[in-house]
Amino acid sequence: MTRMTGSEALIECLKMEGIRYLFGNPGTTEAAILDALVESPEITYILTLQESVAVGMADGYTRGGGEIGVVCVHTAVGTANSIGGIYSASIAKLPILMMIGNKDMRILGRDSFCEVPDLCGLTRQFTKWSWEVLKAEKITEDLLRGIKIASTFPQGPVFLSFAEDLLKEEIEVGDLISTRPKSSLSFQGKEEEIQRAAQLLLSAKNPLFIAGSEIAKSNAFYEAVELAELLGLPVMTEGRDSLATLNFPHTHPLFKGVFDSQSPDAKKVDVVLGIGCKIFVEMGFSSAPEIPKGAKIIHFHSDPHEIAKIYPEEVSVLCDANSGIKALLQALKPLLTAEVNGVIKERMNQLKRKKEEQDTENEKEIQANWDKKPIRLPRLIRELNQTVDKNAIIVDESIRSSRSLLKYYHFEVPGTYLRSSAGALGWGVPSALGVKLANPQRQVIAFVGDGSFLFSIQSLWTAAKYHIPVVVVVCNNRQYQAVKDACKSYNRVSAKTGIFIGSDLNEPDIEFCQLAEGFGVWAKKIIEPEEIRPSLREALTLGKPAVLDVRIA
Repeated sequence: MTRMTGSEALIECLKMEGIRYLFGNPGTTEAAILDALVESPEITYILTLQESVAVGMADGYTRGGGEIGVVCVHTAVGTANSIGGIYSASIAKLPILMMIGNKDMRILGRDSFCEVPDLCGLTRQFTKWSWEVLKAEKITEDLLRGIKIASTFPQGPVFLSFAEDLLKEEIEVGDLISTRPKSSLSFQGKEEEIQRAAQLLLSAKNPLFIAGSEIAKSNAFYEAVELAELLGLPVMTEGRDSLATLNFPHTHPLFKGVFDSQSPDAKKVDVVLGIGCKIFVEMGFSSAPEIPKGAKIIHFHSDPHEIAKIYPEEVSVLCDANSGIKALLQALKPLLTAEVNGVIKERMNQLKRKKEEQDTENEKEIQANWDKKPIRLPRLIRELNQTVDKNAIIVDESIRSSRSLLKYYHFEVPGTYLRSSAGALGWGVPSALGVKLANPQRQVIAFVGDGSFLFSIQSLWTAAKYHIPVVVVVCNNRQYQAVKDACKSYNRVSAKTGIFIGSDLNEPDIEFCQLAEGFGVWAKKIIEPEEIRPSLREALTLGKPAVLDVRIA
């Protein structure tokens, strides 16, 4: 047994668990934690200027492969500022441990400074576990349990509150032993359901494969390609409202883009194969279903909540995507007769021709927009595609510009595309910084809209302070395009008069370069189309954070 303070025991737990970074914005109640870090160089404290940036960095760190993201913020007010980030992490099921230093337990209940009646209640609906540690002797036990809960399937954020007096109190600490699972959970589902899925797919005239974010999360990227090729399936990734990562190569002949209920493939589908996807996430009410009436759904997913959530399903398989795909492949292969293979080959040839036609059409659009001013997105994205490394990671929070990014960028390598489907703005740049910490040898690009960039622009200071060389590409159209488009679709007074309240970010224009330079970050404004590529090259070779303010139409 060793005698130490509660905060020292907390740090020892983090070190034992292999935690390398602690992202935070502190207050006075965290003084004991900060003090304990002074003699613990194994953990780097990353200071952010606002709590949402700290959570965003932890989010990106774990999305980028850095295992658990750990955050430390201040009392109820820091927790409140973190809610959007914790919500985003809960949607993505990320293993994030959020810690706070709470007020001294001896004054709780007196409406003390920065106290709320139910602190854990602020986060409980977004976490797997929210808990106020009650005794100093319980700090190590509760912390190790929190790490285990966050990292155990299904993963998700955990919130732990440590009162100021408990962190300062001296306690006896014995051997610290991790309770984290030693291996990931793997389960393939019921064999009879997988056999039914195989038979239904082989009988389909117009099947459609929707590749979901769990494919990438379970390392089933190439297995998904094998399945699509085996049956000649047209493939769409799950819709933008739930898409989180790259689940199928966009250059593949069978790829048909992001799911769109109005696309020809979706309108004529008779069997939908959804693997690791949400069927479906609705942006707004629609009286029309996402798929035709009578179309049958085969759904592979690890979360029972997602099974038949909105639409009845013909076959439901509770499994992780990797095991489920492998089991389905094994069930399908003995059933592929010469006749069936002939049908598959013909379908494959048709899909290849359509893909070539779409690629030709995309190229025409790029060339038609090549020299236009203000800069058009097709050119910006082509220049980005031809300048960055093939394994560069694009962190996308470009909102409306995201559609063009997904259409024109040639995403091929697993792990090269990340986005949040939660809708809490300001995620993009902090997440990119966290991704870079987890992937120091890879190029990381934050591709953001001007509106979303402003939600966390103070993250640039953190990038400069810790020398995190992320390139931020700002798609600056000087407006909240999504809001303006919604007003146009509403088709009443705004649409008729051209007056869009709450949509424009000009008069005065926001000078992102000046703001970035004020935070210590190199920046350049790009107005001419021919400036894009050399500016990108310069930013990528600086070895420090950079902002490119691209003025687009």
